Amino acid sequence: MPTLPTDQQARSRLDQARRLLATAQTGLHYATGSFDKERYQEIASIAHHQIAELVSMDTGKVAELFALESGYANPKLDVRCAVFDEVGRILLVREAADGLRSIPGGWADVGLSPPENAAKEAREESGYTVRIERLLAAGDMNNN
Repeated sequence: MPTLPTDQQARSRLDQARRLLATAQTGLHYATGSFDKERYQEIASIAHHQIAELVSMDTGKVAELFALESGYANPKLDVRCAVFDEVGRILLVREAADGLRSIPGGWADVGLSPPENAAKEAREESGYTVRIERLLAAGDMNNN
């Protein structure tokens, strides 16, 4: 098992490499053109090399460890943001998946905290910049 770096600068570099790798994985999942796929594969290779340097491991072994990861890269965590105006009305947006109304939200992105993800989703889906005040709930759909 590789040893993770302990100093803050190395941890920051590792986080950046993980985010690059997540971007490459998502790009490879959605890319349709061969040139785009080549570019995302190159980004993945760069990230593998960076991770290998940081954990003192062979680049090929790092690539093997991440080879089974595919699809949209995220922690598979859904974040939602309840936004109220001064008179208590709640903001609803139209869901892309089914066209129904919902509070803003979606899959969390790698490298962002739950509040950062919730604010990002609200901004992307409604155009509003919001301030997250608190976490209301966390649930596990597999353990209802």
